[in-house]
Order: sequence, then C-alpha cells, then structure tokens
Amino acid sequence: MGETFGEALRRFRTRAGLSQPALARRVYVAQSTISRIETGRQTEIDEDLAERLDSALEADGTLLARRAAFSAPDHGHPALGESVVASTTDYDRGRPVDADYVDALRATIHHLVALDSAHGGGDTSRLAVRTFNSAHRKLTAGYYLPKVERDFEAVTAELGEVAGWLCYDAERQTEARQLNLEALALSRLAGDRPMELFVLSNQAMMSLHTGRPQEALRIADSVLEHNHLPPRLGVLFRIRRARALAALGDRTSALVEYARVRSLFAEGVSRHDPSWTWWITDRELRWHEGMGLTSLGDWSAAIPRFVAAVDCPRFPRGLYVSRTYLLEALVRAEAWPDAETVALDTLPMVGEVGSIRAERVLGGIAARSHHGGSPMSASLSDIMSEISNRIRAA
Repeated sequence: MGETFGEALRRFRTRAGLSQPALARRVYVAQSTISRIETGRQTEIDEDLAERLDSALEADGTLLARRAAFSAPDHGHPALGESVVASTTDYDRGRPVDADYVDALRATIHHLVALDSAHGGGDTSRLAVRTFNSAHRKLTAGYYLPKVERDFEAVTAELGEVAGWLCYDAERQTEARQLNLEALALSRLAGDRPMELFVLSNQAMMSLHTGRPQEALRIADSVLEHNHLPPRLGVLFRIRRARALAALGDRTSALVEYARVRSLFAEGVSRHDPSWTWWITDRELRWHEGMGLTSLGDWSAAIPRFVAAVDCPRFPRGLYVSRTYLLEALVRAEAWPDAETVALDTLPMVGEVGSIRAERVLGGIAARSHHGGSPMSASLSDIMSEISNRIRAA
C-alpha cells in the first residue's frame, strides 16, 4: 500500500533537518506524539494536525494524502459541551496551582484550537473566555506555587491570545480587544517575546477588521522598526502593514509591501521563527492579497487570490471563511455562474461551522438580492435566501 503517514512524516522531518522535539514545538504537540506517529503506534491523525505537519515540513499536501489513505476514521473533536481540561476542583478547594494545572491548561489550549478549526469561534469563544477568566483569577490572586509562576503567566497569556482570537471570529470585538490587552501584559511579565508578537499581530488584524487601519499600521511599523525579525515573523507583520496601507487607499505602497512579503516568504522558515508561525503558508498569503485588493475596490483581481486560498486543503473553519470572501468577491464582480457554484459549495457549511465573522459577510451578500434592480440571478438569490434561513436557525 505504499508509505504510511508515519514513514512519510519521518522522511519529511529528516529532509527538513528537524529533530522530533523541534517539530513538536512548531506544531504545538508533545514530542511523544511525533514519536508515536512515526513508529506507527498512533495511526489516528486529526486533519488539523496533519495540515500543521504538512505546512511545517513544506510537504505540499503529501502528508494530508497519506492521512487520507492510512489513518483510521476521524472521530471528530470534543463536543462543545464536554470538558476539555482536567478537573480543577481540587484547585478551587484550597490546592494552589502547580505544574499539573499548568499542563492541563496547555492541553485545553490544544483542544480549543482543534474546536476552532472544526467549529469556528461562535460557541468555542465562550468556553475559552470562561477558562481564561478562571486561570486569570488564580494568577492575580497569587494562588499558585512560586516555582510555576513564570510558566503559569506564559500559559495564561497564550490562553488569552486564543480566547481573543476566538472572540474576534465570533464578532465579540470589545471583548477580543480586552483579552488581547490582558494577554499582552501577561506575555511581557512572563518574558515570552514570541507570544507578545503573536498578540500584537492579532491586534493589528482586529484593528483592520474594526475599521482602524491607522492603528494597524502603527502596530506593524512599531514591530518592524524596532526588531530584527526572522523571515516568517517578518512576513506576518508586513502582511499586516500591506493590508493597512490598502485599507487607507494607498495602492502603490500596498502593492510594494506585498512584493516584499513574497520575497521574504521565499526565504523559508528559519530556526529563529516561533513554532506558531506554521500557519503562515502560501494559501494564507493569497488570502491576504485578495483582502488587500478588495480594500482597494479591485474585486475582479481579488478573485484568483481567493480561488487559490480555497483550492488548498483547509480545516472546516478556514475553508468556510475563505469560501465566504470568495463568494463576496464574485458577487461584487457580478460573476454570477461562478458565484452560484461557490454559494452551493458554502451552503452545507452554514450552521455546521460557527464563524460569526463569515456569517455577517454572507448576510451582506444575501441583502444585495433584495435591493431593487440587483442583477443577481434568481437561482443565486434563492441559494442566498436559504443561507440566510440557516444562519438564523443556527
């Protein structure tokens, strides 16, 4: 039957010159997980993990194909109602936070990321915020053993970053902003510079989304001007800068910045790039190029960028968001047959993935069909009406 997933993983890891611990750090899993997969002791591989491994090792879809061929059926992610963290009852009854609690929080973060990948931030954000608030109360009360202080600060900062991102996807923007501020302060206290930069990049993205491009530009410039960044981090903040310039209407400067992004991306990943930069892929760049062009009103030019983003393998939430913005660009460009095809592809995901951010874009598209004189075809209008009904029923 050919090469197994574990065998392919070992081959690509060796080719990249990475040890098992180094790869584990890049994709946010324990080294033992990489070992079990490579030796065949673990054959059930989540699609989200397979994609992270494929991206981190630049396997061009080979690992995803191996997962489809060899992995056991995917039993899905934990239901939203299930507990995704070890019981903390003992800690609420007088037991101070120790290393076991910190490890439990790390496991919770992994589960939250998996839930986001499958379901979006709509419901997952509430679980994340509750978990963050519980940990933050213990931290601010000094309810922990002194030896775990730095680790507890760092993991709570990371939890705040995840909760902030989920609130952003759930369109809970005021709460997302507050969580980012908390995560930023905690990452600085913990001396976790990579996490501090991650939070700043998220805040720049949220500033763009909430109509504050000048703020996003200041954040990007402050990082780029005062730090010598490794390639992938440089790509990330230059993407934010390019998007901000496009939102401000500076087409020439935005396109120059996107060219710099492409040049930096070609340098690959360095050992100085944080492990969380695994998701900065060609697909991600294409999507952000498309978003910049939509800010400039160039909907037709944005379409091939969004098509490239959709064509790459994605986890459900990412695919849902990408299809939504592609559909918006097609409607704005009045490419009706293609828009109808994408709308039909998007329809089954509505109500299954809870990205409020995507749903608001879909709602705006549906509203266009009710405007007098709209050239939207009757069949596309019917599909958008069904999408609206499913959003309301979700």
